[in-house]
Amino acid sequence: MLFPILFIIFIAVIWFLGWYISPDRASQPRKLRRFVAMSWILFRRMIAFTGALLSLIFIYFVWISTGNTIIDKILISLALIAMSAFFIFVGIVGLEKHGSSLELYRRIKKKYKIRW
Repeated sequence: MLFPILFIIFIAVIWFLGWYISPDRASQPRKLRRFVAMSWILFRRMIAFTGALLSLIFIYFVWISTGNTIIDKILISLALIAMSAFFIFVGIVGLEKHGSSLELYRRIKKKYKIRW
């Protein structure tokens, strides 16, 4: 019973953070909003880069396993490399539901004065 409540609270907090740091809000960011935006970006990058690293580490375990053929190992490795690239993209740029993720990234960089 506790898990669904905590999950709903977690989703509500994530949704609020997305709205709070949105570059489409008219006002200039103050210190608190800038801090929240930087914290969110740091958290997102840590999670995404960890996922990319784990995907690359998993390639090693695919290659040392003896149960797969060489074609299977190559295909799995290519899929994991693609997944790592996606994680890195999401970690740096983020995702936009509608429109260009790169355009959103440029607006966030400009508004919050982020270097990369």
